[in-house]
Amino acid sequence: MKKEERKAWLVPALYRLCLVAPFLDLSTDVQMNVELASLFSVNTNCLRVCVIDDCRDADVPLLELSLSQLFLEQELRGRSGRAKCVLASDYYNRVLSGWEPFIEPWRCEVSWEHGLSQALSKNRLQVVVTAQDILNLNITSTLVELYKNVKNNWTQDYYNLSTRDRSDNLCTRDRNENSCSKVLGSPPGYKRRSPFVPFALRNNTGSKVWFTPIITPTDRVFESVREMSQSLNVDESWEVVSPGETMPFTFQGSGKARHQDTHKLRLHQLSVKVDGWEVITPVSVDKVGVYFRQANTEERFTTQVVGPARVVFEVTLEGSARKLVTVRSALLLNNQLEDSVEVKLDNGSLISTINRSTKYLQVSPGGVVPIPLSHVMATMFVRPIVKTQHPGDGYVFCNKPIFWGRVTQPGDVLEETMQCHSNKDYKYRPNSSHAVSKSQVEGERRKSNTSHTSTQMFCTAVSRDNYPPDRPVGILGSPLIIQPAHTITLLPPITVANLLPCDLYYTVREVGGLVGRIKPGLSTAIHQVNIESSVELNFHLDNFPQSGSLVVPPSATSSNHLFKVSVSAPFWLVNKTALPVVFRQEGVPETAAGQFEEHETARMVAPLLFSFSDSEASHTLVVRVGNKLHPEDIPQFCQPFHLQKGVQVRRLRVSLRDSRPDIMYEFGIDVRPGRGRYRNTNITDPGAQATFLTTVPDCCLAFHWPRLDKDQQLCLRLVDVPGCMWSGGFLIDSNDSRHINVRDGVGKMYFLRVEVVLQGATYFIVFTDADTIPPPLRIDNFSEVPLIFFQSCVPVESLQTVVRPHSSMPYAWDEPTQAHSITLMAPGGVLETYDMTYLEKSGDACDGQSLTYENFIYIAFTSTFRNAAESSDVRVSPLELESQQLVLDVPPGSSRVVLSHKVPGARGQLWRMTGEGQLQHEGSGPPRDPRSKYTSHPNALVLDIAGPAPQPMQYVHLVLRRKDQRRTSTQTWRFTEEGRLCCMHNNMCVQAKDGFFGLREGSEAVLGPPQPVCHRMTTTGIPVEQAVSRQKLRPGSGFLTVKMLTDGPTSVLHIADLKEKPAYLVMEDRDWGNLSTSLRPPLVQEGTMRAPASKGRELQVRVDLPCGVGVSLVSQRPPEELLFLHLTGIMAEYVSTSVVETLSISVQHVQCDNQLFEAQCPVVLYVTPPSVKSSKDMQPRVLPAISLSAERIFTGRTLNCENFKYLIVTMKNLTVTIEELLLLKLFAFAGYNHLRPEQMDVNESEFEVQRLLTEVTSVHAKKYYFGTLKLEPGQVRLSVITTNKLPAQLQSIKRKLNLTLIKFEDANVDLKPFIKSHPFESGHFFIHSILKKYKDELKWQAAFILGSVDFLGSPLGLMSDVAEGVSGFIYDGNVQTLVQNVSYGISNSAAKVTESLSDGLGRITMDEQHEEKRQRIRKLHTGSSGDHLVAGFKGLGIGIMGGFTSVFKQTYEGAVNEGIQGMLSGFGKGLVGTVTKPVVGVLDLASETASAVRDSSRSAKHLTPGRFRPPRCVLGTGGLMPHYSKKQSQGQEFLYIINNQDYSELLIAYEYLRCGSDDLRVLISSERVRVFTVSSSANCCVVIETHLCDLLHCQTVSPEEESNSGVSGGGNRHYIELTMKLSDPPTSSQERIKRPRIRCDNETIAKWVSQQVNYAKRMFEQRRNTLIINGDNIFED
Repeated sequence: MKKEERKAWLVPALYRLCLVAPFLDLSTDVQMNVELASLFSVNTNCLRVCVIDDCRDADVPLLELSLSQLFLEQELRGRSGRAKCVLASDYYNRVLSGWEPFIEPWRCEVSWEHGLSQALSKNRLQVVVTAQDILNLNITSTLVELYKNVKNNWTQDYYNLSTRDRSDNLCTRDRNENSCSKVLGSPPGYKRRSPFVPFALRNNTGSKVWFTPIITPTDRVFESVREMSQSLNVDESWEVVSPGETMPFTFQGSGKARHQDTHKLRLHQLSVKVDGWEVITPVSVDKVGVYFRQANTEERFTTQVVGPARVVFEVTLEGSARKLVTVRSALLLNNQLEDSVEVKLDNGSLISTINRSTKYLQVSPGGVVPIPLSHVMATMFVRPIVKTQHPGDGYVFCNKPIFWGRVTQPGDVLEETMQCHSNKDYKYRPNSSHAVSKSQVEGERRKSNTSHTSTQMFCTAVSRDNYPPDRPVGILGSPLIIQPAHTITLLPPITVANLLPCDLYYTVREVGGLVGRIKPGLSTAIHQVNIESSVELNFHLDNFPQSGSLVVPPSATSSNHLFKVSVSAPFWLVNKTALPVVFRQEGVPETAAGQFEEHETARMVAPLLFSFSDSEASHTLVVRVGNKLHPEDIPQFCQPFHLQKGVQVRRLRVSLRDSRPDIMYEFGIDVRPGRGRYRNTNITDPGAQATFLTTVPDCCLAFHWPRLDKDQQLCLRLVDVPGCMWSGGFLIDSNDSRHINVRDGVGKMYFLRVEVVLQGATYFIVFTDADTIPPPLRIDNFSEVPLIFFQSCVPVESLQTVVRPHSSMPYAWDEPTQAHSITLMAPGGVLETYDMTYLEKSGDACDGQSLTYENFIYIAFTSTFRNAAESSDVRVSPLELESQQLVLDVPPGSSRVVLSHKVPGARGQLWRMTGEGQLQHEGSGPPRDPRSKYTSHPNALVLDIAGPAPQPMQYVHLVLRRKDQRRTSTQTWRFTEEGRLCCMHNNMCVQAKDGFFGLREGSEAVLGPPQPVCHRMTTTGIPVEQAVSRQKLRPGSGFLTVKMLTDGPTSVLHIADLKEKPAYLVMEDRDWGNLSTSLRPPLVQEGTMRAPASKGRELQVRVDLPCGVGVSLVSQRPPEELLFLHLTGIMAEYVSTSVVETLSISVQHVQCDNQLFEAQCPVVLYVTPPSVKSSKDMQPRVLPAISLSAERIFTGRTLNCENFKYLIVTMKNLTVTIEELLLLKLFAFAGYNHLRPEQMDVNESEFEVQRLLTEVTSVHAKKYYFGTLKLEPGQVRLSVITTNKLPAQLQSIKRKLNLTLIKFEDANVDLKPFIKSHPFESGHFFIHSILKKYKDELKWQAAFILGSVDFLGSPLGLMSDVAEGVSGFIYDGNVQTLVQNVSYGISNSAAKVTESLSDGLGRITMDEQHEEKRQRIRKLHTGSSGDHLVAGFKGLGIGIMGGFTSVFKQTYEGAVNEGIQGMLSGFGKGLVGTVTKPVVGVLDLASETASAVRDSSRSAKHLTPGRFRPPRCVLGTGGLMPHYSKKQSQGQEFLYIINNQDYSELLIAYEYLRCGSDDLRVLISSERVRVFTVSSSANCCVVIETHLCDLLHCQTVSPEEESNSGVSGGGNRHYIELTMKLSDPPTSSQERIKRPRIRCDNETIAKWVSQQVNYAKRMFEQRRNTLIINGDNIFED
């Protein structure tokens, strides 16, 4: 490109870039230097790219990528460049309306240039990424939820194209004119942008509401509350919302740059006024949550004693982005009944109220309705509304009002029974969960004719939410007005839940024979009973007509007014064997209940309910087939099997009455425990052992082997293929996948894919098409002759296949269970066998035995073949010389050689040139066995002349003679270069008799000199009658080379001619069967050469990160950092060409830290340090901790598989510590806390089966081939740490996971490498195989784990420590090592044993407070050896004191909480504690003393590395997660040291006020402001401490310091002034205030600290007006 052309291109480009620059959010001016000769550079302070999510109902920022301090330089000539920047990325938190970091600011450098590729051209782009900083990534629970929501919304928005979008392109016909006009609109699938309103207000107060939005700018966010207070008056700008309406609103006008201010810290607030009350203090609506404010009544109600009202603002996400602000009262009514209810709110009896009217509300089943604000103090009555009742048959309101004022403490629940009467003969029947027949209803009506009224009973449960306690209104001594802060839940008195797989019938005897039916998994409510007296429930089933009774005790004897009856069975027996079977408990003569005569005939479809009838007999089951399955024979019971979790296999035997072998059926038993509500039930699935076969498309069939004494191999054939034969047998006894070759009557092959999957106790055999999977074998014939191949073990002619020259043929084994070898047959019958298992074992290409075939020749007259016809059947004119096709022939019964037309395959025309130069005639002797090596036959005839010797001027006839050494001169022949056949005599050649005129059929061939007269010459200058050449019977040289190769998952048998190059290969179309054309090898068409490899672009990326990558896992509920994974010394290289992709990654060191503050072990995973001996041996070798290398090969075909040459992953020895608390929190982070598996279907296992089969049969299921797959984990030093007391949420997760952990330490587990050669399976199969292998490894090494458990004192650890000390003493003479290791081993074992004993006895005391004190002492004193001794003596003191006071304390607590019964149980607990608590104290002292000795003798081998960095501060300004700051993390550690590990207090800011010797610091938390110093011994001393409730505000002051006497001048000193109330009560009417001042180093620090203190005060006040919702449901099962 010329200079003028470059200028003409660059100037418009720069102009367009300048136009786009304002929209790229360039924080500063962009400096661009363009040297038109060679260089282009960009230098800017910041470049931001923001991704906005506008799918469906959202229009908010999603992700932002920023490049700070960007410098980019590109050479235009050399095509190389470099860039330096600080990379960062944030995501938008929609819940908190702010940005949170995903990639922390990371300084990096990128350089690129074009280098030489494999084709030696500069087509390889080489990119190098280097950085000296650590790359920190943050993965939060908010980010994970955002990803799921965005993925779901984008997927729905992409696939759900509405028909309205397509209608814009349709024709609209005018009714008045017969013309069609086009409507100009959007293309199909186009979505127009709609205005997005991010906020909406819903009025649920029952009164009219006025509101106005308020924006608090950035400079006022950090001001004090006093400065922010202002009066607001309602004017015309306020919006009005009627009761029950929702009004959208926004805080700013619409525009294109609507998200440009999202980084600015601004508060979006609402000021609201409810009709009848004054304007409420503004409330922020940026965060999702529940907030409340106090609203005073208007002046017109001052004459009445009306207290303030509590107005609640509930901010939720509506859809995916819009925030819905619901304004309501603090009193909620939750209807958990099965029918709607009507609520009556009567204000008429109240003196202090605004509205004296009566309101009626209707609440649907399951609905939650807030009570109108004007009627929260009203008298409340409730009655049910039944849709099926007739007019006038309804219930009256309940007999007494619902009063909530008696519940004053959060978490307390008050239950009360209510009654609703009806004057008509109608009984309440909920219709949603059970159905009763019409006859049953009529029967009930007849039974209840004697009664005149019907009673509806329900219970009210009043609970108080987490609102602040009520305070007096007005001056001191005013009466306490209880404000509503409650949730009233309406519940049925008795609920019956059917946890059976069949219908449950019940009868209530006390209610006139009330009957009902409950469907499986549902529940019903019983309202017509009086729970103040006992209630008898009778139950029965279809197969169990005899009912059983259950008596519900009266509620008067208990504080509980709600009863739930769950009906379940300990075992479900689900028959999936497709056989009628009968169950019986072992040792019991009768069969299990619920089995009848039909069970002997047909399979039981419904599950059989089972329980062990005889508790003293064996708790096992036996099964037999039904008697009617084989009526003439005797069925036998199988071997007993238990009903514990796991998989078992049994055989059902039927003894035949004759001498034939017994009939046996194999079946598997899969016992699995129920989940959720069904956790007390075990489900047993007896199923076929080798089982479901697809018979017709999308159909399944259960299958049993008919004869177990025969080979258990399966064969198949295709029904829709005429003359289809059975395939070879294949095994189905393990997880496997293979191709099956099915042939028709003519030998055509059809390929099917078979997947064998073990699910539970059943093998599933799935047949699918093989059109997306490469074949297992392929025959590539590059030779010139057709070949026949077949599997060596089945030499059946119908199974032999011909592969044509230059063609390729796929193949699958005809007999998969036989030897995997192929036999090739060359023309003539030469056979060679090739073992293909060599490739499966080694994978390397190898040469097979060469193959030869006989290749005879024709001796032809060249000129007669110039215009030869293509077919031998075409007649040629005898006058046309060039079409005669004349060859030398010997007629049968004659020895003379004549000229004849060429006949393919005629033995009289075939000759063979021997090594001595003789032309041996094939037709004169018997055919030779081609499989034997060629040896000259002694009676073989060769070409010779008739006379004794040729004469110079005479022509001698050619004849056949026997070999004769004396006639060598006339029996030795040669073909000359000019095209003659001559013997050893000069000037003598073979020609036709009579010369040119002798070139005809039947003419004799002679040997003699050239004819004197020449009529026609060839192109080489010889007469045509003398032009003789040889023609091969078959093409090729007769010598074939055979190689065994691999092409991905396909084993290839490669055949080529030894003397010819494989120029081309064509497709063999006629025998591919069901194989798709996309699976054929990358071949070219016939007659063309293979195309050269394309010179595509190549890419090489090298990454060098010496400081590595850090990944932080952060949970937002609760806000805490869980894990920090640190990988250092990362070196990676990626190369991509047109043929392969290679990737190599090495990580020098890996460490994963437990970032929980209460963590018992701070490091979860790290590289095990080598022992002293091994470190000396391996000192020269510095191996990476993790190494990964892989090579992927491009197949160039659209196959649904990936081809990897190798994948190798190696790891160093690792130390892994699993802490139970962290593990459960990780499960909660993954979403297990949202699982509520209440409903479980009987056929739940079918869903898992269908999911598995869908994965197997999916056409998009990708499969992976690896030449070598190797995973080498090395040795793992494993430890497990349990937690004594878990939060309720984590206990629920642990119960759902059915997780049980045992505490042990340093168990050495050797994990063997996982190595596979040439596997070709799905990703699910590989993952399953890897997990299964290492699960088995852990089971096999359970002895090492058992030898390391704490309650045994870790005997293996003791032996290891002693052995290491003894070896060090013997080999090195180190006495210190001996003493140190032996002391550590003994003290460690003693500490573990005593600690296990003390924990076990501590549980026996049954005193939770005592156990909490013990555990708290352990946590506070876990540092040095002195701390352990202090903890031991404290534990001893607590134990002795607890023993003295145990009887009195626990007796008193039991009496207060549970009355007389509690007093008695408390007295018993006190007696146990009197003995056990002192013993536990002694054991604590012994354990801590041993721990002190252990820590003092700890060697380097047992030292655990510390955390890489302190745990991060998760909450920042606005509740958003800030960027990581090591300074703030250190402040967080100081905070928890000062407040004695109170983790509920959160850090807001930490700063140095004075540096140097003064060392004055400030800690601002969510509760307090502390000014402290740190001594040289790292002890913290608090100077000033104040609670935020006592703090009024903070400000900066800078008074001029007056000079001392004798010293002139002065300067400015900067202070912060804290205005706070005194903690002592005031002595006068005026409140006492103090204003301490703290000096700061500079004005910047003073202002920043003052802003943070005011912000903390502001957030404290906001948090006091925020409802903290407890996630636990008190009414949950």
